[in-house]
Amino acid sequence: MKKNSKIFADFMKETESANTTVVTYNFAEQSFDVTLKTNMTVDDKSAFIDRVVNGCFDSNTEYRPEFRDAIFQITILQMLSDVPVFTKKMNELDEKGNETEKKIDVIDIDKTYDLCKKLDLFHKANDAFRVLVNELVYLVETKLAFEQQRILVGEKKLLEKTKEEIIAGVALVNAIGEKLSEGSKEIFDNVDINKVIDLSNRMNNMTDEEILRSITNK
Repeated sequence: MKKNSKIFADFMKETESANTTVVTYNFAEQSFDVTLKTNMTVDDKSAFIDRVVNGCFDSNTEYRPEFRDAIFQITILQMLSDVPVFTKKMNELDEKGNETEKKIDVIDIDKTYDLCKKLDLFHKANDAFRVLVNELVYLVETKLAFEQQRILVGEKKLLEKTKEEIIAGVALVNAIGEKLSEGSKEIFDNVDINKVIDLSNRMNNMTDEEILRSITNK
């Protein structure tokens, strides 16, 4: 390597300079250039994936597929190009989700997504850019599948715990019934036994999906 150190340095310099590409657009007898990255660090890829995947789930961990392409394309614009995104003013929300008087700049998703489609960077750029975008598509899809599975496992655990609590509740109702039959009603003066029995019956008649939906308010 000592012998060829200069060649190696030239090679590294050349490959570093090849990490961008320029796309020229002609419009109204004029032109403008868009500079694109064709390489990303591992940390940048991780940030890209998290930004897209997190944006595809709402506050109730519901998957929102309608946001997937828009967020992906806008993140491409933000992290791989020198094109600015459209923004708009909105009221900032407090901790309870209520609007405040303070105005903040947020991305105008509709206008920026429309810009992405008109620029059509994937088809206008070179092969190196397309290879990178295809890799990001694969990584995002992999992470989305993982997140959906993780949420499903969490919901199953919640359901199992709830069913255990229901079984325990039924056992309590049976125990209360036995105690009442023994004439110990004074112990349960503060318990509405009819309501407890009614709740137990209704829970027993619910499907797993209905139980889960009632707990998570979905």
